[in-house]
Amino acid sequence: MHDAEAARLPSGRQLTWLWFIEPNARALEVHHLGPRKRWEVEMVVQDVTTVCAPPFDAVELDLTALWEGLADEEAGRG
Repeated sequence: MHDAEAARLPSGRQLTWLWFIEPNARALEVHHLGPRKRWEVEMVVQDVTTVCAPPFDAVELDLTALWEGLADEEAGRG
């Protein structure tokens, strides 16, 4: 995503952080709207269990909670 206008909420407020979560790849991408109003990649992690990701980097987040539902679903198919 490159267009800052694409990150406007219905209320007209502007998003400044976006997280893209890819459960199948067990990956997290964190993007920030930079000073030139362009999206910049701040962090990309894959196959980690915990992360301190902006703008919540003061808190360690357990990513396994995001992948657990996927693992349960995959087990049901096998």
